[in-house]
Amino acid sequence: MPTTKHLLVRGRLRDTRMAEALAAEATAMGLAGWVRSRSDGSIEAMVQGEADFVGMLVDWATRGTSDALVSAVEISDGSGSFQGFQRLAAAPTEPTVTRRITVHGRVQGVGFRDALRAQAWAGGVAGWVRNRIDGTVEAVLHGTEESVQAVIAWARRGPPAARVTRIEVSDAEGEFQSFDRLPSA
Repeated sequence: MPTTKHLLVRGRLRDTRMAEALAAEATAMGLAGWVRSRSDGSIEAMVQGEADFVGMLVDWATRGTSDALVSAVEISDGSGSFQGFQRLAAAPTEPTVTRRITVHGRVQGVGFRDALRAQAWAGGVAGWVRNRIDGTVEAVLHGTEESVQAVIAWARRGPPAARVTRIEVSDAEGEFQSFDRLPSA
């Protein structure tokens, strides 16, 4: 029977890759569950799997990453049934918005989708991103107004190899918990 634990990791974690690294470690260990950044700068996770591997992940979380300074890891019994491991959007404490963006220019084949996804994760934004057959990149962003606008501002520049010529922004519908990379459409 799998063990399920709820983790709350505290310390200097804001603007670090700790949540992404925790998700990668959990996935590598074959664990299921989720992780997300919280508005107070802590990281919350629900982890499920063999007790030894859950314990190894807790030990790893205590050490943190090279750019994070962990001060405490609070552990409690968790519940739920999970398949795979997901990086969830940050739990919003403010009203949320949903925007659709279409990015034009040299934006395919330059790592735009993965870089946008990383920006969204870092800012606690949920939604999805995909390439379009017309050569654009389309994304739906869901989060606080400030966090969504920050991702849109980044998308106006994109990663170093991209050359953004234009970006269209419109209101969209939906609420999302994770940020997915969808197949091209």
